[in-house]
Amino acid sequence: MSKMKLQKFLQQLGYARRKAGELVKSGKVKVNGSVVFEPWFLVKPGDRVEIGGKVYELSTSENKRYLVLHKPAGYLTTRHDPRGRPTIFDLIDDPTLFPVGRLDKDTEGVLILTNDGDLANRLMHPRYQVERIYHALVVGIPSQKDLSKLIEGIEIWKGQFGRAKKTRIIEKFKDKSWVEVVMTEGKKREVRRLLEAVGHPVIRLIRVAYGPVDLTLVPVPGMIAEIPEKMLEELKKL
Repeated sequence: MSKMKLQKFLQQLGYARRKAGELVKSGKVKVNGSVVFEPWFLVKPGDRVEIGGKVYELSTSENKRYLVLHKPAGYLTTRHDPRGRPTIFDLIDDPTLFPVGRLDKDTEGVLILTNDGDLANRLMHPRYQVERIYHALVVGIPSQKDLSKLIEGIEIWKGQFGRAKKTRIIEKFKDKSWVEVVMTEGKKREVRRLLEAVGHPVIRLIRVAYGPVDLTLVPVPGMIAEIPEKMLEELKKL
């Protein structure tokens, strides 16, 4: 990992951007034992960042880790919750890891965890078009016209548009259905908002794959596994 702004590093640890900036400006963050007040302060591999008595060491090429978590429903993808709700960090024993992107509280499935900031940024950046595959149980059965609208693009929030790369119906029931939605970026609650916009609210949402990493590695909610070397090589080529 190359140098990065201290605020960005805190964001990778799971802090919201504003909260990360506030922590630094209020003198609650130390780098290598010294208090730093500038969010733009540059940190590098090997530096030790201390927040509230907890120390996080920026990874070097020798100690990078790549894991996948089957995130259960009901867990927040954040490091701290002021309301005391469970977070994914209650399931992780390595405080240096951070999630690649986020899943909302009620969404389940694949969540990559790493301390490799360069790879995380690459996987999340829309430029690289990394596919995220979701299976959504929705109210009703979307028509082909509905599925086409998801691909064409829909306004999902005050001038913000969302679109899917691919969609298909997996299974139909009397009054609901499973729909596969393939995305290449991760706007907040985008899949839920897209499906709601075409009249099919989501009942349950599971991310079954992020690039080549899928739920076959972690079939049980709460399960964590190391990403195999061959799969990791594929991930780094995306």
